[in-house]
Amino acid sequence: MNTNLNRCLIVSGLAVLTSGCIGGSPKVAYLKDKAEVPNFVAILPPVNDTSDGAAPDTVRRASAEMLLSLGIVPMTSPAQDKQLVDMNVYDGTQLSTATEIPPQKLAEALGVDGLLYITITQFHDFNAVAIMEREVAATLKLVDRMGNKVWEIEGTGYNRSIDPNPQDWVINAGKLSMSSVGLDVNKMLEKALNVHLLQESQQMTGFMRPLLPDWPRSNLPAVDLAADAAAAAAKTAKKQ
Repeated sequence: MNTNLNRCLIVSGLAVLTSGCIGGSPKVAYLKDKAEVPNFVAILPPVNDTSDGAAPDTVRRASAEMLLSLGIVPMTSPAQDKQLVDMNVYDGTQLSTATEIPPQKLAEALGVDGLLYITITQFHDFNAVAIMEREVAATLKLVDRMGNKVWEIEGTGYNRSIDPNPQDWVINAGKLSMSSVGLDVNKMLEKALNVHLLQESQQMTGFMRPLLPDWPRSNLPAVDLAADAAAAAAKTAKKQ
């Protein structure tokens, strides 16, 4: 048997795994060649097409980590969200409609030179007897301060496993029941700590990262990123 965790062996319509299936399938939908990448990017409230209210914060956190790995300073904070509320923006859905606020206005108000739009399409975990599935999927779009798209990418992070010995389900019914309770408790604990499906979200952005090149910045003036980040945060706070 191939032991690669990124593959699943399908037998009689049943995915059979001994240690789970972990993987993703990132796809670049758009990539502007030789683009001038923004230095400071506001991670906007995501469009959450799932039923889990924890999804936006978790995916934003994983996205911020990915931007840092690209040399981009992510800007996301309660002060920024307050600024958006003052502009009558309460969730990402309001940024994806025909009446959305122009990127230029958003970038100026938030003191950044780039914006990251996120649409979350999957954010769930499923536990039933010997079946476990955890999945996060989203599309990320980076634009500059004028709204010009730099890149857009979609990806998935998931962890799936199915017991290869279904005959044991009946024999170990009591044990499985306790295991199910344990999984539910673990889910509640993850939600309380704001880390529910964080691993899968980080897997998703981790799969995306290699497809996003590091553009040369020789054409950009030298900047003190830490100082500029502090100045941008102070500018946003001053507007509160």
